[in-house]
Amino acid sequence: MPIGIVLLVFGWIFLRGPKRLDRLRIDYRGVVIFMGGMFVFMLGLNHIAEPTTFFARPLAVVFLIIGIALVWLFVRHENTSSHPILDTTLLKSKPFLAANLFNLLLGATSFGVFSFIPLYAISVYELSALGSGMILTPRSAGGIATAAVTSFFLTRWGYRKPMIWGLIIGSVTTVVLGQGLPPWNVVDWVGGKVAFLGSLMLIAGIGVGMIMPPSNNACIELMPEKVATITGLRGMFRTVGGVLGISLITMILHLSSNPVTGFRIAFTTFGLGMILGVPLILMTPDGREGR
Repeated sequence: MPIGIVLLVFGWIFLRGPKRLDRLRIDYRGVVIFMGGMFVFMLGLNHIAEPTTFFARPLAVVFLIIGIALVWLFVRHENTSSHPILDTTLLKSKPFLAANLFNLLLGATSFGVFSFIPLYAISVYELSALGSGMILTPRSAGGIATAAVTSFFLTRWGYRKPMIWGLIIGSVTTVVLGQGLPPWNVVDWVGGKVAFLGSLMLIAGIGVGMIMPPSNNACIELMPEKVATITGLRGMFRTVGGVLGISLITMILHLSSNPVTGFRIAFTTFGLGMILGVPLILMTPDGREGR
């Protein structure tokens, strides 16, 4: 909160806009349809995870079908809307579609998985709340440092190389995380569990730091006049991916016999699923052409 307040004050002081502002029209109908589709879809996943009555599973299927239908209706509506919140013309281009599908996958696998790390550390390794928070710090530090370095070398490396390497690092660390402690006596170390999990978080943060700058820039140079729209689409797909990832992992945990098994299945599946992003990366611009 204090950091947010300071940023608001700085924005008010330093960000100057035009004196005359055009009144924006917002596609409220599209917003309602999309929110309704996502809500009903997640409600279906919830009914699969927690079948409270005999009719819960059939009802879950109905909710999932309605959710998919509403999302399809939303896309149809955006094609005809004069002020769409989703510019479907961009998604008709293979590079833009690939970049946004990659952000959807990134949101599901990265944001979805790491939202559960504190719960994972507490329920599987019996760490305290302080310990579960400490293991997140190396991920943030590694991600910030690596993102800064990667940003300076994008014109030399291009977009695809750091994205692929970051994806491989993220995939390996997520799969290893799901397997639990190694067979050697890591728990005999001073702070062994925290050190092991913190080291994995650091490596995972390095992978995410390599992915973020190129995935943020990918495709912007194709249409620089639509940079705001491209940025909005990217954030939308990442957020939707994160929501779906969290819902799916929650469902897996509820359907599993115990937290250890549930997290092993979820982390292994999502870690291996990251590899699906490699073909999508190869469909996006390399970035070195516009250095």
